[in-house]
Amino acid sequence: MNHYGKKFGLLLTLTLLLIAATSLIQAFATDSSTTDEVRFLQKVPLTDSEIKARWPDLPTAQELYSKGFCLVVDLRYCGKQVSSMNDDLPDPDSPIVVDIESMIVNCTMDIPDLLHGGILLDVPHIWLQYDNTTWVQVPMNILGYSSN
Repeated sequence: MNHYGKKFGLLLTLTLLLIAATSLIQAFATDSSTTDEVRFLQKVPLTDSEIKARWPDLPTAQELYSKGFCLVVDLRYCGKQVSSMNDDLPDPDSPIVVDIESMIVNCTMDIPDLLHGGILLDVPHIWLQYDNTTWVQVPMNILGYSSN
C-alpha cells in the first residue's frame, strides 16, 4: 500500500470513529428522560473504607506486582517527555507531557461496552500503592466485575 493509501485509510478510520462517538453522545443526550442517571465517564470516588467493605480480601500491591498480571504505573517515567528514541526510559527530570498522577483515582465509572454495545455501569477502578512512585491497578477479575 502506498503512502497516500495509508493516509486515506487512517483518515477513513478516524472519520468512522468520530461518527460512532458522535452517535453515542447523541444517544445519551436524547435518552436523558430516564429515571436512572447515567454518569458516562464521570468518576465516582471510592473511599478506603468503601473499598475495604466491597473487597475485603484484596491482594496487596506487592502480591499483584509479583504475579505480573496487572497494570503498573511508575510516576517517575509515565507521562514524561522522551528525549530520545534510543533511551529505554524517559529522564525522570524531563517535563510532564501527560498528567498520569491525576488519572490514578479509586472510583467507579460508567463506560461504553465496546465489545457488546451499550454501557457498562459502575465499573470499578482500584489502584494500590506499591512504593513512593509506583501504583498497581487491581485487575477486573479480582474485583469480581463481569460485563455479562
